[in-house]
Amino acid sequence: MMRNKYVNALFFIALIAILLVINTTNAKDAIRTTALDISEGFLSTANFLFFNFSSGITKLKESVDVYKEREHLRLENSRLKTQLIKFEEMSRENERLRSLLNFEGQIDFGGISAQVIGRDMSPFSDFIIINRGKKDNIDIGTVLMSHEGLVGHVVSAGENHARAILLSDNKARVSAIIQDTREAGILEGTPMSLLKLKRLDITSSVKVGDVVITSGFGDIYPKGIPIGRVEQIGNESNNLSLYALVRPFVEFAKLEEVLCLRKE
Repeated sequence: MMRNKYVNALFFIALIAILLVINTTNAKDAIRTTALDISEGFLSTANFLFFNFSSGITKLKESVDVYKEREHLRLENSRLKTQLIKFEEMSRENERLRSLLNFEGQIDFGGISAQVIGRDMSPFSDFIIINRGKKDNIDIGTVLMSHEGLVGHVVSAGENHARAILLSDNKARVSAIIQDTREAGILEGTPMSLLKLKRLDITSSVKVGDVVITSGFGDIYPKGIPIGRVEQIGNESNNLSLYALVRPFVEFAKLEEVLCLRKE
């Protein structure tokens, strides 16, 4: 207890001494100077921090603006690319349709263009669906072709669409002739990309490169429509006739538009 009183007394005496020192002019100036130094240092540091913070905010805002501008330009570039692709696709479609119309002028049948809207293409069957039907006078037996040549014919029709078998289907049959020699045979589809022209006479003069066209003999296809070109010739297994493998002019897997032929 006595020790605590002794400590308190010393603290009191020291406090009085400090107060007496503070009352002197030199002490006041020293304290004022120290305070100013501390304040100046604090203000300098605060100013430095504020300047760098403001600069950082400005740079961040500029970065955000640059990002937004780049994103806008990227989106605009994508939009223009998409538009260019659409224009190019329209141009190609118009070119194909013009080719169809030009070919239509070379034959004795009227026609109407149609778009391919569905496919059923496998190793065992090749069919397409077109966006024309009975309301367009398209019915079973309507012949389809492209600007390259014969495509096939309609096997079923609804009011607004029709289903057609392609020449490449293994059930397809067409009476055909060699354009130069006029030799006739039966053309049928195969699981390969080639068509097979059968029943050629064993003495046939058919050769690689000959053009094959429709004969118009007893079937639904009119005479003179191009089919393809001979790529290979061989003997049938009975050695009594020849056959020719024909590369079709039409790329059936790439069909997008066809011309539907109808007799006037």
